[in-house]
Amino acid sequence: MKKVFIGLLLGLVVIACDTTKKSKELGDENAGKTLIGWYYYYVNEGSYDQLEQYLDAEYLKKESKEQLFSKLKQKAESHGKIREFLLKDWKVVEKDKKAKITEYEFRYDVKYEGGKSDVEDFTLIKRGNDLKISELDFD
Repeated sequence: MKKVFIGLLLGLVVIACDTTKKSKELGDENAGKTLIGWYYYYVNEGSYDQLEQYLDAEYLKKESKEQLFSKLKQKAESHGKIREFLLKDWKVVEKDKKAKITEYEFRYDVKYEGGKSDVEDFTLIKRGNDLKISELDFD
């Protein structure tokens, strides 16, 4: 009887750990989708200066916000406003448990009013609880 009880207890612990892991991943997916949703909102509104709060400091060392904003303005002029953006895929790319850093890749299908559509890729970095865009590929 004792062995059965211990077996059931271990089974419950394993199930609880798996559920916790899936719940954390779902939370990270939702946080990424929310961050990217705000990004698209401000891009569509032409409020490029609001994007800086969502960009990682390391990203801004590689490309200045002025360069990014210029690219976004050019795309808006050539494609029109964003009509819809749909999550195509997302995944965890890298995880450093010691440093509490996780990188994610999100891929979106984006449709514009002008009839054009693109696939846009985001790399997000989570340092502790702070989630930011660390790379954009929308060319």
